[in-house]
Amino acid sequence: MGVQLRTKTEEKAEPLIENNNKESTEELEEFKPEAPQKREILWATAIYLTTWHVLAVICTILYWKNVKLMTIAWSLLVGFTGQFGVTAGVHRYYTHKSFKAKIPLQIILLACYSVAGQYRVTDWVHDHRLHHKFSDTDGDPHNARRGLFFSHIGWLMQRGHPEVFRRSKTIDMSDINNDPLVQFHTKYYWFFKITLCFVLPVLVPVFCWNESWMEAIGISGVLRFVIFTNMTFSINSFAHFWG
Repeated sequence: MGVQLRTKTEEKAEPLIENNNKESTEELEEFKPEAPQKREILWATAIYLTTWHVLAVICTILYWKNVKLMTIAWSLLVGFTGQFGVTAGVHRYYTHKSFKAKIPLQIILLACYSVAGQYRVTDWVHDHRLHHKFSDTDGDPHNARRGLFFSHIGWLMQRGHPEVFRRSKTIDMSDINNDPLVQFHTKYYWFFKITLCFVLPVLVPVFCWNESWMEAIGISGVLRFVIFTNMTFSINSFAHFWG
């Protein structure tokens, strides 16, 4: 999920490399369908993601009744700020280069992306470029043909298909690897993530309008994070199936 979804992108068996805009011969090969087979479950990631969802249910039951309206409004503001960082930031700007951005806007986009609490920019961009290049094939990290659950969150819980590893080498990441702001963000990834996704969203309700610690943690922290992370997941699953 958002918080270190795959712990340093453990599905990738090989490091990301640059192809310098040269077509790899691997790209020209046809995909050879494999007989269905079970993939190795990444138990640490599966337990981690499941725990977040269980906590979200518990927090809703325990704290929703007494939470202040301001805290709900704040949680929505934080959540949509993170979604802006995902949609406009890592998706439209860093993955697709849909528009130009000067340094101040790049900093804002990276800060907003940190609010979402998802994984490193380099990994997000790589996976999404791979998805677009080999959409709905075994080379697609969240191949929708493998089912709704898999494309939503299951792909994070198991080791990737061998084609994902092989096709990863065809993705040009030179722009991201040479971007000093992205590299700075990656170097201090955990600091930005913990501070902007969890610490500040909880502290503001407590100190600005006297929300209780438990309501702030449960609603503005846990529930907000889980809901908006699943909104991102839904682009790969629900929107892909019925969009």
